[in-house]
Amino acid sequence: MNLPRKVMSAAVLLALMGCLGLPPVPTSVKLFDGQNKLVGFVDLLEIKGGVQIRVHTLGMAPGIHGLNIHQNAVCEPPSFASAGPILTARDAKDSVLAGDLPDITAGTTEWSDTTISWPLIRLDKGGRGVFHNGGSSFVVTQEPDNGHASPEGSGTRIACGVVKERPEIR
Repeated sequence: MNLPRKVMSAAVLLALMGCLGLPPVPTSVKLFDGQNKLVGFVDLLEIKGGVQIRVHTLGMAPGIHGLNIHQNAVCEPPSFASAGPILTARDAKDSVLAGDLPDITAGTTEWSDTTISWPLIRLDKGGRGVFHNGGSSFVVTQEPDNGHASPEGSGTRIACGVVKERPEIR
């Protein structure tokens, strides 16, 4: 296949993905600890029925940690209180904590991966969108999720990463 055909094929594929409402590439988030050290990544990919969330930890303390999506696209160390409360779905009759995710496990090896398929969020600006109001943030806590949406949540917030929409390239 010559270069112009490859370019045309890629353009058609991107156009089709746009028509389906899918982003052409996954959204990626960098997680930083309270000392601004990179401790992981979160990759988000729109899938049928929700979003696939893949969390890669890098040198995080081994064990089970809470993971939530918070309403503000701000991660001011060291406490990350600026991330605000857990993301709540704005299109539901009842208050649904769309950002209340399952726990993740950081292993004893340097890298650990956890993959979650989550039906309560979307990669858009809508009522369940992580880009609503300019974005959101992922917060990792020291302890596993305690099942409560209290400000204390699951203990100390140990890492945070901002979720922002990528500018569309034309």
